[in-house]
Amino acid sequence: MEQRLIRPKDMKFVFDLVKDDCYRRFSGECSLEQKSSKSSNLESEASYCGEWSYCRKLHLAVVDGKVDGQKESEDIDITEYACGHHAIRNGQHRICICKRIGLDIYSDFRVDHSSDCPVCRAKKRSFTYRIKAILGLNDHFIY
Repeated sequence: MEQRLIRPKDMKFVFDLVKDDCYRRFSGECSLEQKSSKSSNLESEASYCGEWSYCRKLHLAVVDGKVDGQKESEDIDITEYACGHHAIRNGQHRICICKRIGLDIYSDFRVDHSSDCPVCRAKKRSFTYRIKAILGLNDHFIY
Protein backbone atom coordinates (compact mmCIF):
# COMPACT_ATOMS: atom_id res chain seq x y z
CA MET A 1 0.00 0.00 0.00
CA GLU A 2 1.23 3.47 -0.81
CA GLN A 3 0.04 7.00 -0.11
CA ARG A 4 -1.06 8.53 -3.41
CA LEU A 5 -2.71 11.72 -4.61
CA ILE A 6 -5.67 10.55 -6.70
CA ARG A 7 -8.09 12.25 -9.09
CA PRO A 8 -11.53 10.77 -8.24
CA LYS A 9 -13.14 12.58 -11.18
CA ASP A 10 -11.34 10.23 -13.57
CA MET A 11 -12.05 7.00 -11.67
CA LYS A 12 -14.98 4.59 -11.27
CA PHE A 13 -15.72 3.68 -7.65
CA VAL A 14 -17.66 0.89 -6.00
CA PHE A 15 -19.77 2.39 -3.23
CA ASP A 16 -21.18 0.19 -0.48
CA LEU A 17 -23.73 2.48 1.12
CA VAL A 18 -27.10 1.44 2.52
CA LYS A 19 -30.17 3.65 2.91
CA ASP A 20 -29.11 4.64 6.44
CA ASP A 21 -25.70 5.83 5.15
CA CYS A 22 -26.63 7.68 1.99
CA TYR A 23 -29.44 10.12 1.29
CA ARG A 24 -29.32 9.15 -2.40
CA ARG A 25 -29.89 5.48 -1.51
CA PHE A 26 -32.75 6.52 0.78
CA SER A 27 -34.55 9.02 -1.46
CA GLY A 28 -33.30 8.29 -4.98
CA GLU A 29 -31.67 11.70 -5.38
CA CYS A 30 -28.41 13.05 -3.94
CA SER A 31 -28.88 15.99 -1.55
CA LEU A 32 -26.08 17.79 -3.41
CA GLU A 33 -28.17 17.71 -6.59
CA GLN A 34 -31.22 19.24 -4.92
CA LYS A 35 -31.92 22.92 -4.59
CA SER A 36 -31.48 24.03 -1.00
CA SER A 37 -35.06 24.37 0.20
CA LYS A 38 -34.85 22.43 3.47
CA SER A 39 -32.52 24.58 5.52
CA SER A 40 -30.44 27.62 4.89
CA ASN A 41 -28.51 27.35 8.16
CA LEU A 42 -26.43 24.18 7.91
CA GLU A 43 -23.96 25.36 10.55
CA SER A 44 -26.36 25.08 13.50
CA GLU A 45 -27.92 21.82 12.35
CA ALA A 46 -26.66 18.49 13.70
CA SER A 47 -26.44 15.90 10.97
CA TYR A 48 -25.82 12.20 10.80
CA CYS A 49 -24.69 9.97 7.99
CA GLY A 50 -27.62 9.44 5.62
CA GLU A 51 -29.50 12.63 6.48
CA TRP A 52 -30.19 15.31 3.88
CA SER A 53 -27.76 17.80 5.45
CA TYR A 54 -24.83 15.39 6.03
CA CYS A 55 -23.23 15.54 2.57
CA ARG A 56 -24.10 19.20 2.16
CA LYS A 57 -22.15 20.03 5.32
CA LEU A 58 -19.32 17.69 4.36
CA HIS A 59 -19.22 19.30 0.90
CA LEU A 60 -18.74 22.74 2.49
CA ALA A 61 -15.96 21.36 4.70
CA VAL A 62 -14.20 19.74 1.72
CA VAL A 63 -14.40 22.94 -0.31
CA ASP A 64 -13.04 24.94 2.64
CA GLY A 65 -10.18 22.45 3.12
CA LYS A 66 -11.36 21.49 6.61
CA VAL A 67 -11.72 17.76 6.03
CA ASP A 68 -9.48 14.68 6.22
CA GLY A 69 -7.86 13.46 3.04
CA GLN A 70 -6.55 16.72 1.65
CA LYS A 71 -3.13 16.09 3.12
CA GLU A 72 -1.02 12.99 3.34
CA SER A 73 -1.60 10.20 5.87
CA GLU A 74 -5.34 10.63 6.23
CA ASP A 75 -7.68 7.67 6.44
CA ILE A 76 -9.05 7.19 2.94
CA ASP A 77 -8.38 3.64 1.75
CA ILE A 78 -8.82 2.57 -1.90
CA THR A 79 -8.14 -0.65 -3.78
CA GLU A 80 -7.86 -0.80 -7.58
CA TYR A 81 -9.13 -4.07 -9.11
CA ALA A 82 -8.49 -5.84 -12.41
CA CYS A 83 -11.83 -4.63 -13.83
CA GLY A 84 -10.66 -1.02 -13.46
CA HIS A 85 -13.05 -0.16 -10.63
CA HIS A 86 -11.89 1.12 -7.26
CA ALA A 87 -13.34 -0.04 -3.94
CA ILE A 88 -13.34 2.34 -1.00
CA ARG A 89 -12.73 0.86 2.42
CA ASN A 90 -12.93 4.18 4.23
CA GLY A 91 -13.92 7.65 3.01
CA GLN A 92 -16.84 6.92 0.68
CA HIS A 93 -18.64 10.24 1.25
CA ARG A 94 -15.45 12.28 0.85
CA ILE A 95 -14.54 10.45 -2.37
CA CYS A 96 -18.04 10.97 -3.77
CA ILE A 97 -17.88 14.70 -3.04
CA CYS A 98 -14.36 15.06 -4.47
CA LYS A 99 -15.49 13.20 -7.59
CA ARG A 100 -18.43 15.59 -8.01
CA ILE A 101 -16.38 18.76 -7.61
CA GLY A 102 -13.20 17.56 -9.35
CA LEU A 103 -10.91 17.81 -6.32
CA ASP A 104 -7.78 15.64 -6.00
CA ILE A 105 -7.35 13.89 -2.65
CA TYR A 106 -4.78 11.73 -0.86
CA SER A 107 -5.51 8.07 -0.27
CA ASP A 108 -3.88 4.90 0.96
CA PHE A 109 -3.84 3.10 -2.38
CA ARG A 110 -3.33 -0.57 -3.15
CA VAL A 111 -3.58 -2.54 -6.37
CA ASP A 112 -5.18 -5.99 -6.59
CA HIS A 113 -5.24 -7.05 -10.22
CA SER A 114 -5.77 -10.68 -9.21
CA SER A 115 -9.56 -10.23 -9.10
CA ASP A 116 -12.45 -7.99 -10.10
CA CYS A 117 -14.23 -5.60 -7.74
CA PRO A 118 -17.10 -6.91 -5.56
CA VAL A 119 -19.74 -5.62 -8.02
CA CYS A 120 -18.19 -7.23 -11.10
CA ARG A 121 -17.62 -10.51 -9.23
CA ALA A 122 -21.25 -10.56 -8.08
CA LYS A 123 -22.57 -9.73 -11.56
CA LYS A 124 -20.62 -12.63 -13.05
CA ARG A 125 -21.75 -15.13 -10.41
CA SER A 126 -25.30 -14.19 -9.45
CA PHE A 127 -28.39 -13.85 -11.60
CA THR A 128 -30.25 -12.50 -8.55
CA TYR A 129 -27.64 -9.79 -8.10
CA ARG A 130 -28.07 -8.68 -11.72
CA ILE A 131 -31.87 -8.44 -11.31
CA LYS A 132 -31.50 -6.51 -8.04
CA ALA A 133 -29.00 -4.18 -9.78
CA ILE A 134 -31.53 -3.40 -12.52
CA LEU A 135 -34.13 -2.63 -9.84
CA GLY A 136 -31.67 -0.57 -7.76
CA LEU A 137 -31.95 -2.86 -4.75
CA ASN A 138 -28.27 -3.66 -4.15
CA ASP A 139 -26.23 -1.79 -1.55
CA HIS A 140 -23.26 -1.65 -3.93
CA PHE A 141 -23.27 0.76 -6.84
CA ILE A 142 -20.66 2.12 -9.22
CA TYR A 143 -20.20 5.85 -9.71
